Amino acid sequence: RPRFAFLNLFDAHDPYVPPPGFARRFAAGSLPDTPGLLHDWQRIDKTRLTPRDVQTARDAYDDCLAALDAQLGDLVEALRARGTLDRTVLVVTADHGEQFGERGRFGHGLGLHDEEVRVPLLIRAPGLVPEGLVVDREVSLRDVAATVMDLSGVASDAPLPGVSLASCWRKDATGGTSSVYSQLRGAVDAREAISTDDPLGSWKRVEVAGLSYIRRGDGRESLFEVRSDPGQVRDLHADPAHAEALERCRRVLSDVVNQETAAAPGGSR
Repeated sequence: RPRFAFLNLFDAHDPYVPPPGFARRFAAGSLPDTPGLLHDWQRIDKTRLTPRDVQTARDAYDDCLAALDAQLGDLVEALRARGTLDRTVLVVTADHGEQFGERGRFGHGLGLHDEEVRVPLLIRAPGLVPEGLVVDREVSLRDVAATVMDLSGVASDAPLPGVSLASCWRKDATGGTSSVYSQLRGAVDAREAISTDDPLGSWKRVEVAGLSYIRRGDGRESLFEVRSDPGQVRDLHADPAHAEALERCRRVLSDVVNQETAAAPGGSR
């Protein structure tokens, strides 16, 4: 009968140790300089990590991702064995990435650069989504629920945020997709000296025409070209050549925040 299942795989969170039964592939034989590196990850002073420590942790994280991949493979094969795989809409995504020394930080919930917010999104729906299609532009996870309902033939007027991503592959689909907007609530790091008078979160980010625009709670801004600068190290917000693009990003972010405010409980509409 019709069914919906949500499977939350958590094995890529620290400590970065694969579940029992999964052999290490990337960190096999690694000898970190810090004893108990993986099991004591939360308690270790990250400012004292050596390059070998960082590489060991990164490789161990990749081992955890490989273990997740194997478990997803088991799920797909189980659906195939039941004869239901080609009648199933399968969506694979993630809620965040992980930092391993970028900008001197480790973990997640620390910023809105690509290492944290750019995640995989794969959709398999035979007969509904073209096989092998790669959508070469940014989309938002906000639209995943509406996409699942669309592909499942459920009424499109459900009270959920976002719109179906069908416009990425269906020529007859109406409307576009949601703005690619990220938000980080609360203080990020004491070193950032972020103000606390921002009710919608301390950091906000939008993607506009290949540009990533980040605004912190204290008003500081960053602007990056995503494709030419995937590590987001060349901040262009003060470059006169990007002044027009910066202003456009500001307008897009303002529009998105206003929409969020209006949709929030008690917000003006």
